[in-house]
Amino acid sequence: MGEIKRIVLTGGPCGGKTTSIEKIVEKFEELNYKVFVVPEAATLLKNMGISPVGENAIGGYQFQKMVFEISSKLEEITLESCKYVDKDVIILY
Repeated sequence: MGEIKRIVLTGGPCGGKTTSIEKIVEKFEELNYKVFVVPEAATLLKNMGISPVGENAIGGYQFQKMVFEISSKLEEITLESCKYVDKDVIILY
């Protein structure tokens, strides 16, 4: 297992996060890094139909608790996967 670097991208809608991720992955894979892209937990929940607002809302506290739990598990799984890579790794959050 090589060195692990973590990069967190934040910003509002249409702020360029997806475009930046594509460019970062492309560039660092050219430099022989393994790049993992961890999906955003809140988006996963919303795409599943789980929301803190609107019809059938679960409430803000419960939603944030779920976001934390999913984010933690995704990070754990990604770090575990790094053990099987024989080069330096970049994890994008």
